[in-house]
Amino acid sequence: MFQTSGRDNPAAHEEEEENPDGQVTPEHDAEIYRGILSTQVRLVKAFSLSTSLIGLACQPVLYHHLQSGQHNVAIVLGTGAFLSFFTFVTPLLVHFVSKKYVTEMYYDKMTDTYTAITYSLLLRKKQVC
Repeated sequence: MFQTSGRDNPAAHEEEEENPDGQVTPEHDAEIYRGILSTQVRLVKAFSLSTSLIGLACQPVLYHHLQSGQHNVAIVLGTGAFLSFFTFVTPLLVHFVSKKYVTEMYYDKMTDTYTAITYSLLLRKKQVC
């Protein structure tokens, strides 16, 4: 389930390089975990955001039909409210469910700290120390 960095593996210690000051450089932080659902979480969030953008793009068309007066106002308002609700609620719901899913975790040998990577609402990587 968890992928370890091999702290007890002698080969892992040979790969570590030190800078001239004798300190391990930040680019050699050890990745100790990579979530198996990271790709799926990213794809679901991207799909949700893209369908929300499509829903926002459809809003002017609905307002134009409402102003033309040729269609039943109740049906157009109901359809607009339905689409608007799911346009804004779906990305928030997906984010609420997946906001604590850790996609990657790193161990910093210099400061003895762990850094977790999660996705934000707008699909940006966010570091949690």
